[in-house]
Amino acid sequence: MSILASIGAFIPGLFGKELSYKVARGIGIAVLAVLVLVALGVGKCAYDNSVIDKHEAEREAAASGAREDAADQRVKDAIDNANSEKELQDVIQNAPGGTLSPAAHALACERLRRYGRIPPSCRPSGGDGVETSPD
Repeated sequence: MSILASIGAFIPGLFGKELSYKVARGIGIAVLAVLVLVALGVGKCAYDNSVIDKHEAEREAAASGAREDAADQRVKDAIDNANSEKELQDVIQNAPGGTLSPAAHALACERLRRYGRIPPSCRPSGGDGVETSPD
């Protein structure tokens, strides 16, 4: 008896059934085919998983560089914003000739309000000196 027939006769033999050689061999071939298909399916899933992992690693490497660039840009922007705010406050506090024109003073105060800052010279008389939130 061949190996395929032995495999095919084993399963019905568990239930006390006897099969002819041709039927046992056919069942053996079917069982072997199913096992081959299962092995191919498992191999395909493992391959797909490795491709996905490789792609995710490449994507993460690219995103990591972009995050570092964005962090550097945020630091530069914060420094630029702080410098701009300081310049505006200095202009208001130390206006050449003693004072700014009312329009220039109002413009400078409005720009500082957008940053959420109100220096003493921009506060209405009798104000409590509390800073406002940015608009």
